[in-house]
Amino acid sequence: MTKGMKAPLLKVRELKKHFPVRKGLFGRVRKVVRAVDGVSFHVNQGETFGLVGESGCGKSTTARCILRAIEPTDGKVWFNLQGSSTEITQLDTEELRQVWRQAQMIFQDPYYSLNPRLTVEEIISEPLQCFQVGTKASRQQKVAETMEVVGLDPNHMSRYPHAFSGGQRQRIGIARALVLNPCLIVADEPVSALDVSIQAQILNLLQDLQDQFMLTYLFISHDLGVVKHICDRVAVMYKGQLVELATAHDLFSDPKHPYVELLLSAVPRPDPNYQMKPIVFARAKKEVSQSADSCLFANRCPYAADICYHQTPMLVNEAKGSEPEHLVACHRSGDLRLEGVSEAE
Repeated sequence: MTKGMKAPLLKVRELKKHFPVRKGLFGRVRKVVRAVDGVSFHVNQGETFGLVGESGCGKSTTARCILRAIEPTDGKVWFNLQGSSTEITQLDTEELRQVWRQAQMIFQDPYYSLNPRLTVEEIISEPLQCFQVGTKASRQQKVAETMEVVGLDPNHMSRYPHAFSGGQRQRIGIARALVLNPCLIVADEPVSALDVSIQAQILNLLQDLQDQFMLTYLFISHDLGVVKHICDRVAVMYKGQLVELATAHDLFSDPKHPYVELLLSAVPRPDPNYQMKPIVFARAKKEVSQSADSCLFANRCPYAADICYHQTPMLVNEAKGSEPEHLVACHRSGDLRLEGVSEAE
């Protein structure tokens, strides 16, 4: 999927989030979990930027740090607010409210992200009340209009979340994120808890809403099939760091990092005669500590060389000439020919 890209709406530089692990009677810090460790990327206006990786790699933590739902340990985040670039990490709570009005979030589980004691009208109108937008009558009208936009019947606004199916509940979550007319939506695995047929409906809805309201998505997922379908560019995370960033087409057809090849090997092919042969990366004899000066993937990588165990690879651009940027953090990316997924698949 290719769209005409504009200036970056969101810029993230060297974002870090470390969690201290405390043990003992006095709660001393025994170690530090580097959930996000120096992540940098930008999201252009009007695009869908995918952030993927296995569970526990730091995707959701990155998103929450960007919106300051949790405070980052270090790094900077800039958001293009009303034509000027604003550094989110330096804002106080009142200034941050203006950012939250323009940047909303869709959560993974549509049941647990909705208050079961509130009606659909109360759930969707809550952001309007928080920002004191309109009167009670105008808010009710806005809720009805938003429900229609996401494919819900406005006559059901007095019902409670338990009366809806999983797909309908996720539409309620989307309506809640959409009601303030934001320009950025962070979608944290918005279809992973849904049936496959419902996933397709929600993905199509998100694309329609993007075209209708000129939205920008930061789309977090571990499902590469979904990412290939909806994203313009994709960044792959591993143990809190980015290992590859490229357009969706280049990432799937010509991966540069062994970890991405491993992920792509598990993507189902729509061919009944195809026998899946996922790559199994055996654990190497050498153990690499996460805090060591080494590649974090070295102890699982069959292509690892001596340098991989002694030097941290930098995220460098492997693109040539006028090609779109293709960033990869691998010492051997220049001489490896890794297997991807063809366009037909």
